[in-house]
Amino acid sequence: MSRKDAVNWYNKGIGLHRSGDYKKAIRCFDRALEFDPENAGTWYNKGNALGKLDRYDEAVRCYDRTLEFNPEYAYAWSGKGFALAGLGRHDEAIRCYDRALEIDPEVASTWYNKGVALADLGRHDEAIRCYVRALEIDPGLSSAQSLKVHTSTLKPGS
Repeated sequence: MSRKDAVNWYNKGIGLHRSGDYKKAIRCFDRALEFDPENAGTWYNKGNALGKLDRYDEAVRCYDRTLEFNPEYAYAWSGKGFALAGLGRHDEAIRCYDRALEIDPEVASTWYNKGVALADLGRHDEAIRCYVRALEIDPGLSSAQSLKVHTSTLKPGS
Protein backbone atom coordinates (compact mmCIF):
# COMPACT_ATOMS: atom_id res chain seq x y z
CA MET A 1 0.00 0.00 0.00
CA SER A 2 1.41 3.33 -0.95
CA ARG A 3 0.74 7.02 -0.65
CA LYS A 4 0.39 7.09 -4.44
CA ASP A 5 -2.54 4.63 -4.22
CA ALA A 6 -4.24 6.89 -1.68
CA VAL A 7 -3.79 9.92 -3.91
CA ASN A 8 -5.12 8.05 -6.96
CA TRP A 9 -8.25 6.88 -5.13
CA TYR A 10 -8.75 10.35 -3.62
CA ASN A 11 -8.48 12.03 -7.03
CA LYS A 12 -10.91 9.54 -8.55
CA GLY A 13 -13.33 10.24 -5.67
CA ILE A 14 -13.06 13.99 -6.23
CA GLY A 15 -13.87 13.56 -9.91
CA LEU A 16 -16.89 11.40 -9.14
CA HIS A 17 -18.04 13.85 -6.46
CA ARG A 18 -17.83 16.73 -8.95
CA SER A 19 -19.87 14.73 -11.46
CA GLY A 20 -22.54 14.05 -8.82
CA ASP A 21 -21.88 10.33 -8.41
CA TYR A 22 -21.66 10.53 -4.63
CA LYS A 23 -22.03 6.80 -3.91
CA LYS A 24 -19.05 5.90 -6.08
CA ALA A 25 -17.11 8.86 -4.70
CA ILE A 26 -17.63 7.52 -1.17
CA ARG A 27 -16.30 4.13 -2.22
CA CYS A 28 -13.20 5.80 -3.66
CA PHE A 29 -12.65 7.84 -0.53
CA ASP A 30 -12.99 4.64 1.52
CA ARG A 31 -10.28 3.03 -0.62
CA ALA A 32 -8.05 6.09 -0.22
CA LEU A 33 -8.54 5.89 3.55
CA GLU A 34 -7.37 2.26 3.51
CA PHE A 35 -3.99 3.57 2.33
CA ASP A 36 -3.94 6.82 4.32
CA PRO A 37 -6.42 6.68 7.23
CA GLU A 38 -5.27 9.97 8.76
CA ASN A 39 -5.88 12.17 5.74
CA ALA A 40 -8.12 15.03 6.87
CA GLY A 41 -8.98 16.04 3.29
CA THR A 42 -10.25 12.59 2.41
CA TRP A 43 -12.40 12.40 5.54
CA TYR A 44 -13.75 15.89 4.78
CA ASN A 45 -14.68 15.06 1.20
CA LYS A 46 -16.27 11.77 2.24
CA GLY A 47 -18.36 13.79 4.71
CA ASN A 48 -19.39 16.15 1.92
CA ALA A 49 -20.46 13.25 -0.31
CA LEU A 50 -22.42 11.64 2.52
CA GLY A 51 -24.13 14.99 3.18
CA LYS A 52 -25.18 15.19 -0.48
CA LEU A 53 -26.96 11.87 0.07
CA ASP A 54 -28.63 13.15 3.28
CA ARG A 55 -26.62 10.63 5.30
CA TYR A 56 -26.00 13.24 7.97
CA ASP A 57 -25.08 10.99 10.91
CA GLU A 58 -22.29 9.43 8.87
CA ALA A 59 -21.23 12.84 7.58
CA VAL A 60 -20.90 14.16 11.15
CA ARG A 61 -18.63 11.22 11.99
CA CYS A 62 -16.44 11.99 8.96
CA TYR A 63 -16.18 15.66 9.89
CA ASP A 64 -15.27 14.62 13.44
CA ARG A 65 -12.46 12.47 12.04
CA THR A 66 -11.33 15.39 9.89
CA LEU A 67 -11.21 17.61 12.94
CA GLU A 68 -9.22 15.03 14.91
CA PHE A 69 -6.43 15.44 12.36
CA ASN A 70 -6.92 19.15 11.67
CA PRO A 71 -8.94 21.02 14.34
CA GLU A 72 -8.45 24.32 12.50
CA TYR A 73 -10.17 23.12 9.30
CA ALA A 74 -12.88 25.79 9.02
CA TYR A 75 -14.71 24.07 6.17
CA ALA A 76 -14.96 20.87 8.21
CA TRP A 77 -16.56 22.80 11.08
CA SER A 78 -18.99 24.34 8.59
CA GLY A 79 -19.72 20.96 6.99
CA LYS A 80 -20.37 19.45 10.39
CA GLY A 81 -22.73 22.33 11.13
CA PHE A 82 -24.61 21.69 7.90
CA ALA A 83 -24.94 17.97 8.70
CA LEU A 84 -26.12 18.71 12.24
CA ALA A 85 -28.70 21.15 10.87
CA GLY A 86 -29.85 18.39 8.52
CA LEU A 87 -30.46 16.29 11.63
CA GLY A 88 -32.47 19.13 13.20
CA ARG A 89 -29.72 19.83 15.75
CA HIS A 90 -29.65 23.58 15.07
CA ASP A 91 -28.06 24.75 18.31
CA GLU A 92 -25.12 22.39 17.79
CA ALA A 93 -24.93 23.45 14.15
CA ILE A 94 -24.68 27.10 15.16
CA ARG A 95 -21.82 26.29 17.53
CA CYS A 96 -19.99 24.60 14.64
CA TYR A 97 -20.61 27.57 12.35
CA ASP A 98 -19.32 29.89 15.08
CA ARG A 99 -16.14 27.82 15.37
CA ALA A 100 -15.70 27.88 11.58
CA LEU A 101 -16.14 31.65 11.58
CA GLU A 102 -13.58 32.06 14.36
CA ILE A 103 -11.07 30.34 12.09
CA ASP A 104 -12.14 32.03 8.84
CA PRO A 105 -14.73 34.80 9.09
CA GLU A 106 -14.75 35.46 5.34
CA VAL A 107 -16.69 32.41 4.12
CA ALA A 108 -20.07 33.57 2.83
CA SER A 109 -21.60 30.09 2.79
CA THR A 110 -20.89 29.62 6.50
CA TRP A 111 -22.63 32.91 7.34
CA TYR A 112 -25.54 31.90 5.09
CA ASN A 113 -25.90 28.43 6.67
CA LYS A 114 -25.68 29.91 10.15
CA GLY A 115 -28.50 32.27 9.15
CA VAL A 116 -30.63 29.34 7.99
CA ALA A 117 -30.09 27.53 11.31
CA LEU A 118 -30.94 30.68 13.27
CA ALA A 119 -34.09 31.23 11.21
CA ASP A 120 -35.12 27.62 11.82
CA LEU A 121 -34.94 28.43 15.55
CA GLY A 122 -37.05 31.57 15.07
CA ARG A 123 -34.09 33.88 15.73
CA HIS A 124 -34.92 36.08 12.75
CA ASP A 125 -32.95 39.23 13.61
CA GLU A 126 -29.76 37.21 14.05
CA ALA A 127 -30.48 35.29 10.85
CA ILE A 128 -30.87 38.51 8.88
CA ARG A 129 -27.53 39.78 10.22
CA CYS A 130 -25.90 36.56 9.00
CA TYR A 131 -27.46 36.90 5.53
CA VAL A 132 -26.29 40.52 5.37
CA ARG A 133 -22.76 39.46 6.29
CA ALA A 134 -22.85 36.68 3.67
CA LEU A 135 -23.89 39.25 1.06
CA GLU A 136 -21.12 41.63 2.12
CA ILE A 137 -18.62 38.87 1.42
CA ASP A 138 -20.33 37.58 -1.74
CA PRO A 139 -22.84 40.06 -3.24
CA GLY A 140 -23.80 37.45 -5.84
CA LEU A 141 -25.12 35.01 -3.26
CA SER A 142 -28.74 35.24 -4.38
CA SER A 143 -29.97 32.62 -1.91
CA ALA A 144 -28.86 34.85 0.98
CA GLN A 145 -30.66 37.83 -0.52
CA SER A 146 -33.92 35.95 -0.99
CA LEU A 147 -33.78 34.46 2.52
CA LYS A 148 -32.96 37.86 3.98
CA VAL A 149 -36.13 39.25 2.40
CA HIS A 150 -38.21 36.20 3.35
CA THR A 151 -36.96 36.17 6.95
CA SER A 152 -37.68 39.87 7.40
CA THR A 153 -41.32 39.19 6.49
CA LEU A 154 -41.53 36.62 9.30
CA LYS A 155 -40.53 39.07 12.01
CA PRO A 156 -43.38 40.30 14.18
CA GLY A 157 -44.31 43.85 13.30
CA SER A 158 -42.75 43.70 9.81
